[in-house]
Amino acid sequence: MSNPTSVDGSSPRRAGTDFPGRARISTRTLRTDRWWLQPLITVSVLGVFVAYTGVRVFMRDYYWSDEYHYLTPLFSPCLSDSCVPGSAHFGTPLPELPLFIPLPFLVFPILAGFRATCYYYRKAYYRSAWLSPPACAVAEPHPRYSGETRFPLL
Repeated sequence: MSNPTSVDGSSPRRAGTDFPGRARISTRTLRTDRWWLQPLITVSVLGVFVAYTGVRVFMRDYYWSDEYHYLTPLFSPCLSDSCVPGSAHFGTPLPELPLFIPLPFLVFPILAGFRATCYYYRKAYYRSAWLSPPACAVAEPHPRYSGETRFPLL
C-alpha cells in the first residue's frame, strides 16, 4: 500500500493534533459552548446505574416473578440453595449462602465485565469517564496513549 502524498506529489502528507503545521493558539480552547455537559451527563447516568446495580446485587428481594416465571438478568442463573424456589433453572450446585455474600456473586462479574468492555459503550467510557480522547480532533490529555493495554480495559 502506498503512502499518501501531497497535492504536488513531493512528500507524504501528515496530520494529527501534534502536527507542526497546526495553528498556534494560546488559549486552551476556542469553544464557547458547554461542551463538557454531554460527557458529564453520560458519566453521571453511568454512575447512577452502577450505584443502583451495586445496591440491587446485595438485596435478596424482588429478583424473581413467579407470576411471569421471570428471573432478573443480574441474578441469572441463580445457582444457590438460597434462591427462591422455581428460580434456579440449572439446579443449585452451591449451598445456601450467608447474607453477606450476594446471590449473583458468580454471575455479576461476568455481566459487569462484558458491559464495561462492550464495543457499543467504549466511546462513552473513553470520552466521558477517562477523557481519552475527549473528541477525535483533540489531543490526548495523557503524554502516552495506552489504548486497551491498562486497567480497566485490559
